[in-house]
Amino acid sequence: MKKQIQIVFLFLAAVCFSMAAQAQTIVSGTVKSKASGETLSAVSVSIKGTTKGTFTDDKGNFKISVDKFPVVLVVSSVGFEDYEISV
Repeated sequence: MKKQIQIVFLFLAAVCFSMAAQAQTIVSGTVKSKASGETLSAVSVSIKGTTKGTFTDDKGNFKISVDKFPVVLVVSSVGFEDYEISV
């Protein structure tokens, strides 16, 4: 049985870039354990329904490019249930 995922998303910033007629937004944040407050590395962060995704770095930070809003980010890690958050 998998543990329930206990991750808190802290969205640090959303930075907008204009590239040739197409707007692109970077969503960034930090993934932390809800129980201990520790940052979590090597956690998968992906956009639901697409193949676009990334992993958190050694400090729990991630950045992912989003073409349009709203999106649902899926956070997953081995031994935990997936966690979804709407942005």
